[in-house]
Amino acid sequence: MKTILITGVFLITSCLALGQSKKEIVLEISNLQKKAFINASYNVPKQKIWDAVYVMMKQEYSDIQMQDFDKGIIEGYAEAENFKETLITELIGTEPYKVTFSMRRQIRYKDSNGAYSGWYDKNEIPEDYLYKIQKTIFEELNGPLNLTAELQEKIKEYNIKQKKYKNKILLGRDF
Repeated sequence: MKTILITGVFLITSCLALGQSKKEIVLEISNLQKKAFINASYNVPKQKIWDAVYVMMKQEYSDIQMQDFDKGIIEGYAEAENFKETLITELIGTEPYKVTFSMRRQIRYKDSNGAYSGWYDKNEIPEDYLYKIQKTIFEELNGPLNLTAELQEKIKEYNIKQKKYKNKILLGRDF
């Protein structure tokens, strides 16, 4: 009985240790990415950052309602039956430039009878969406983010220890 209990505790501990290790590495990658993408400043000519922001806006919004290069403003609009959304991007400062975002958004809900509610303002930008658009701009200007040599080594060491492919840390799936 004691040996079964000890074996069980050992197996659970080893499984959790592997899971934590993977979680810790993925969290470290996520923190590195957030630090790089969120509120990044770009030491590039205004035209280059303007083009990168425009590419992101065209990917996200079918209708570019306003663009003013001198003021550094691009406004995109999208609409469906349950939302109306305007994203405004603005280039701030001189080299290095920062990109700021603001959103005007209205949503409505459909009940089980098919009737729509009234429109509600929901102007905050969801954190995951903000991350996505900032990542797009960053990668358009700088290419994919390179992980530090230390982090790459951690991933390599972790992956070598894994017998199953599904347990490995993979680009595109885990980060």
